[in-house]
Order: sequence, then C-alpha cells, then structure tokens
Amino acid sequence: AGGAGDLGACLESFAAHGDLLDELQGVGATYTTLFFRRNLSAFGSDHVPFLLAGVPTVMAIEAYDGANPIIHSTEDVFHAVDLDLVAEITRLGVAVIALRAGVAP
Repeated sequence: AGGAGDLGACLESFAAHGDLLDELQGVGATYTTLFFRRNLSAFGSDHVPFLLAGVPTVMAIEAYDGANPIIHSTEDVFHAVDLDLVAEITRLGVAVIALRAGVAP
C-alpha cells in the first residue's frame, strides 16, 4: 500500500495539472510504497519549458529539498544513487503507463 515505507517522492508540476497529480498519487498508493508531497511551483528543471508550453508534465524527485546533500557535486555519482527510490519511482511510471494502455500492471 502506498505510503507504507520511508521513501517519498515530490511530484512537481503546476496547479493546472492537479488531475494528473491526483492520478499519479492514486496509482502510487496502489503500486508503490512511496509517500507523496506536491510542489506546485515548478522551477529550474527540464520539465519547466513543457509546463510553460501547456504540456501536462510532472517531475518525480526526492520528497524533500536537501534530501540529497551531494547533488550536482563531484560526489554525485552512481554508487550514491538511492536505488530503492529509483525503483519505486520507476514502478510508479510503469504502472501509470500500463493503466493508460489498458493493461493491468
């Protein structure tokens, strides 16, 4: 069940895409152990130009700013990646794609 674990994801988008955020969070509650928080003030990442062009877009990232103290440093290397978090966010994306394709995950 969603939220059962200690891993969390921040779903970042604009308020206009609340329905997409609701969908992701609902699917996440069923198919992942993530807890979720939302940031409706998207900034500074590759998804922002799409949002500004009106394309419904969401970035899923660590739940809290500062969760990765080595981000964008020379210590930010593969062995430092939280593979459990990567797996849960990937599970979320795959489940959403499967459900939208009409295939139960």
